[in-house]
Amino acid sequence: MRYICNVRKRRATDQAIWEEVLDQFAKHKDIDFAYPTQRFYSNLTEGKESQ
Repeated sequence: MRYICNVRKRRATDQAIWEEVLDQFAKHKDIDFAYPTQRFYSNLTEGKESQ
């Protein structure tokens, strides 16, 4: 992702953007991350149907 911002506010801007991206992804149960991860979860806890 590329964007223009004030150099002195880069870290705060970067953090705010990624938090908003993750918040938006969390609203969609059919979106998963494509990079390698290790995750332990419970479909019931996350509100997803069991497979």
